Amino acid sequence: MIYVLHVGMKAQDYDTWEAGFNGTESKAHRKEVGQGVWQVFRDPDGNPNTFTMLMEWESIEQARAFLESDELQEMNRESGLTDMGEMFYLLEVDSGTLD
Repeated sequence: MIYVLHVGMKAQDYDTWEAGFNGTESKAHRKEVGQGVWQVFRDPDGNPNTFTMLMEWESIEQARAFLESDELQEMNRESGLTDMGEMFYLLEVDSGTLD
């Protein structure tokens, strides 16, 4: 089973946030604590600094520990993240494709 963390976020400037999020140190830390694949979405007609992120984790415990970590708080400050928005822990129960 795959646990997914869904976070609605706001940044002072998306490009600055993205550079920090995709930086070598951030990626190494997130991999170390169990994060896998991530996706970022924005409303094409909305504020470009407001976005939603889906992040896959090895376990719900790892996701929760990451959200409570001092490292995340520091990364948020450094990247200009202004709002973490609503967070949801989701368990994938079904998926598929249409042939």
